[in-house]
Amino acid sequence: MTLFGRSNKKYKDLFSEKDRIAESNRILAKYPTYIPVIIDCSDKIGTLKKQKFLVPSEVSASHLLHSVRRQFETKKSDAVFMFCNDTLICPTTIMGNIYKDYRLKNKITDDGNSDKFLYVELHLESVFGGCKQK
Repeated sequence: MTLFGRSNKKYKDLFSEKDRIAESNRILAKYPTYIPVIIDCSDKIGTLKKQKFLVPSEVSASHLLHSVRRQFETKKSDAVFMFCNDTLICPTTIMGNIYKDYRLKNKITDDGNSDKFLYVELHLESVFGGCKQK
């Protein structure tokens, strides 16, 4: 399933490591207080109009999810979950803390030789058993 005429490829598959490093370094040099985020979606969701987001470090993950969720239609009985490094992201967590933990876990340094994007994956799950309301 694709939306907006794009394939459902991961960002890392679309761009070389060298290009991702250059782009993330350029973004962080221009916007040091923001977090460059790449959103990849599971097949159930499809693809987004854009995968790259610039997020203020002081906002919560739910704020980012709300912004992203407006790009695709889901049923009220569908829940969208955010994952980073195969770990569920708590919606109340501040993006700056998520990014700090991500950089520590992945040993990302400020030397300019690392891809500094925060990679988040969205998964869609049908909740409440898809009950029909009368």
